Amino acid sequence: TVQPNIKSPSQYINYVEGYIQTHLPSLNSQDRIFCVFDVDTLSDSEIEKAQKRLELHKTLRSHMQFVHSNPDFEVWLLLHYRYLQGKLGSQEAITKLREFEKEYTKPNVGDIFENLLRNEHRALENANQLRQYHQDNESNLFSTRTNPYTNVDEIVLFINSIRE
Repeated sequence: TVQPNIKSPSQYINYVEGYIQTHLPSLNSQDRIFCVFDVDTLSDSEIEKAQKRLELHKTLRSHMQFVHSNPDFEVWLLLHYRYLQGKLGSQEAITKLREFEKEYTKPNVGDIFENLLRNEHRALENANQLRQYHQDNESNLFSTRTNPYTNVDEIVLFINSIRE
């Protein structure tokens, strides 16, 4: 669990460094740390700084992965219902999600979790298709310009792989 005042991926790295020192003195090769954040208010320089810092970190680089959504987490939720490609403004993914889930209130996914689970396969396919679209256009996935985008599917695939 992370404190809500952490606003950037670099701050997550600081938090994880401290947490590891006090709670997880040794990580094994199977351990994974997912740093999940929204791009909405970040700059490209903040994202690049964190990415470079993670790549150079001797301990974390093999255990930690940035998982982000641009502009926000609701892109992942919306992909459960439809593929999307055009740039989304702030709060737009929430508005579009409510076309399918009228009762959705951020950040409460509990009320719609069963529907999300039922549509997980579609979300995985749509996220992969969206990633491929950006890669085909030679977009930097860790950029504010890659909108909409999410790689939350990578966590889901990881969890599914260890559940089997």
